[in-house]
Amino acid sequence: MKIKRLYFLINYSITLNFIMKKLVFLFALGFAGSMAIAQNNSSVDQDGVNHEAEVTQTGSLITSVINQDVASNIATVNQVNSTANTVLSTINQSGNGNNADVSQNHNGNQAGGLEAIIDQVGDGNKAVQVQGPHGQQGSTYASIDQNGNSNVAEQYQVKYGNDAYIVQSGNNNTAKQAQDITLPLEAEGSNNYAEINQHGDGNLAEQYQNGWSNTAVVDQDGTGNIASQSQDAWVSEASILQEGAGNYASQIQTGSLNEAVVEQGGEGNRAVQEQVGGARRSGANYTDNNYAEIFQNGSENEAIQFQTTAGGGIDMNFAKVSQTGDSNYSIQTQNGGFNTSTVLQNGSGNSATVTQSQFLIQ
Repeated sequence: MKIKRLYFLINYSITLNFIMKKLVFLFALGFAGSMAIAQNNSSVDQDGVNHEAEVTQTGSLITSVINQDVASNIATVNQVNSTANTVLSTINQSGNGNNADVSQNHNGNQAGGLEAIIDQVGDGNKAVQVQGPHGQQGSTYASIDQNGNSNVAEQYQVKYGNDAYIVQSGNNNTAKQAQDITLPLEAEGSNNYAEINQHGDGNLAEQYQNGWSNTAVVDQDGTGNIASQSQDAWVSEASILQEGAGNYASQIQTGSLNEAVVEQGGEGNRAVQEQVGGARRSGANYTDNNYAEIFQNGSENEAIQFQTTAGGGIDMNFAKVSQTGDSNYSIQTQNGGFNTSTVLQNGSGNSATVTQSQFLIQ
């Protein structure tokens, strides 16, 4: 009996040992499997003095957060996602050196999303975000907020969802957004939308968007001012509002509906709008249409608008200039469509030239 019992215990021990090893193996397998689909999550917090941080991640479900507080700051993020999931990068920098650079894309995927956010408060400022390239990203979103001092912000996004904002407040300002950049031949743009707000000082803003839904807004408040928007258009729409000092605005849109508005208040003034309709998004029945308005309020004034449209059916143009006070000058040229032109100039230099050609039906 004792021998049998001993044999049983030994056998039981061996079996139990085998099972435990098996369980450990299975657990390890399960853990390895979970690691394969796990989130790459990076978080860096730096407080005080000579900061510098670099994050490089490749995989799936990627998230990166960097916080830097007071002193030299610099942050660089490179992320590539190999699955149809969202890639997220957030950088917060507060005080002194500032500098941030982000690059993200989906490697061979056209799904998921890319999101990049940079917040900089005070001092050196500079931020660049690049997302892309063509055919290797899903929805995109980029945002840069800079608050005071040397400021410069650039965002480039290539294709699909597009969306971008820049807010700059105070000092040397510069902002540039480019979205689809230059589309490959035959390629169609995407949903585009861009917005720049600058408040005070150096000011300069540029936005380029290449095709499809388009909308671009620039808002500048005081001093250097210059804004340029160029949309290679489809549905189009653009707006510039500048208040006080250097002023200059230019909007160029080609292809399809178009609409543009410029408002400027006080000093340098000059606004140029150029719209060409006619090209339309493949397979969509859009009526070609131009519409433009310029309002300028005081000082050197000058306004120029060109509109051309040539599509099937009945085409329409409309342009308006209103200038109040000082040097004034206006030229409007419209081509092909109902054409309508209104020029109101109130006081000072005054001069107006309007040329219209009308083609109701093609």
